[in-house]
Amino acid sequence: MTAAARADTRRNEETIPVLSRWFGSWQISLQRRALSSPELARSYDDAAAGWGRTIARLGFPAAYERLLRGVLRDGAPTTTGVRPRVLDCGVGTGALSSALARAWPVPFRLDGLDISPQMLARAGRRLGDSGLEATLCHGDVRRLPYGDNTFDLVMSAHVLEHLAEPRVALDEMVRVLRPGGLLIACLTRRTALGMYVHLKWRTHRVTPTEAEGWLRGSGLADAHCLSFDDGAFCRQLSVACVGRKPPEDVRLSGVAFWVQRRKQRSMMSQSARFWDRVAERYAKSPIADEAAYGKKLQVTQDYLRPDMEVLEFGCGTGSTALIHAPHVKHIRAIDISPKMIEIARGKADASQVGNVSFEVSTIDAFEVPDETFDAVLGLSILHLLANKEAVIAKVHRMLKPGGVFVTSTACLGDTMKFFKLIGPIGAFLGLIPIVKVFTRQELEDSLTGAGFSIDHRWQPGKGKAVFIVAKKAA
Repeated sequence: MTAAARADTRRNEETIPVLSRWFGSWQISLQRRALSSPELARSYDDAAAGWGRTIARLGFPAAYERLLRGVLRDGAPTTTGVRPRVLDCGVGTGALSSALARAWPVPFRLDGLDISPQMLARAGRRLGDSGLEATLCHGDVRRLPYGDNTFDLVMSAHVLEHLAEPRVALDEMVRVLRPGGLLIACLTRRTALGMYVHLKWRTHRVTPTEAEGWLRGSGLADAHCLSFDDGAFCRQLSVACVGRKPPEDVRLSGVAFWVQRRKQRSMMSQSARFWDRVAERYAKSPIADEAAYGKKLQVTQDYLRPDMEVLEFGCGTGSTALIHAPHVKHIRAIDISPKMIEIARGKADASQVGNVSFEVSTIDAFEVPDETFDAVLGLSILHLLANKEAVIAKVHRMLKPGGVFVTSTACLGDTMKFFKLIGPIGAFLGLIPIVKVFTRQELEDSLTGAGFSIDHRWQPGKGKAVFIVAKKAA
């Protein structure tokens, strides 16, 4: 192989990001080659003999047990038989599975998979001593040897972060999970101790926001993170993320599920990458029209009450949600960008606002029962969605009778019809997000067609965003 060919091969190897910083218009990033599957297997084979003692000293067995008790107390997986089926991906020496047996007083059938033969041998002995029936398999979590919709609970501890593309494995784990089933993933946290793990094992380190984004990106609903309550080392090293597979996925075959997830993930990733890239500059940018923004806030607050449950989708860095927080009972604020949500959570902590929950999600993936919210805010977002009609219909279902939908929307079809031609080019080059072009009348028709009545409309000037308060019939 020539030097040039070796260089090309090196560039194409899978990498894991170490750090990334913007300096003006320059982005400087440092990445590291991920361990290959054979390298990972050898490393864990070498570590297997002392692995159980190491994690016991760090307090993980007790921490896993307490974590799992809390997860199962809040909502055990929806099971389809007398004995639930559980899959432990990256079973290691069996610590997580043993903790589950102690935490869950329900007999279950366990399957465990690991890339390391030595780890599997020790897991077999440990689980056997615990009286657990287990079927252990040597394999790669990115290619699970199980059928679609097989398991009631899929879990992993410190596996996904080893992979350059964790969502490849997550898609597999979701594929084999039954609709209504739970997925639990323990991941290396972005801390100083997490950096030590990264340096030794070449892993990703994630914030809770990033972990939630991983699970939501693979189609899981209600993805949320939990902290480890036991042991300082466990709290500093790890974060656990839990999600549930939506019931509707039962209708999808394996191929259809894969195609749907790939399509959704591609679209979400493009938008998320754009907004992640601009998040810090966006947070620092001044409001373009302070007077118009102030009027929209005041009009919105005229519709708010102290007992209201509110949703804001496309919340960005959270400024508007935090301003409205004192006027309502609670706000759930979602955005596709993990970086935006991270900044928003930082603002909430700094302001000591406790009634706003910031979550990484799209409105398409966000699921709640019908008639959950008193008000829904969608500000500067409808023109960035692939199907505004579907979203407006979903908002109508989520609102209680008499609830309001507050929107501020760029209607480019009134003044910039040519944007239909140049917009896709800018989006392809990553210069702007995907933008849909429609008129103010088309927007109002979409709202009334979904069952809303227009209660308030205002536009501060030609070419400015159209501000509308639409009401659901009482």
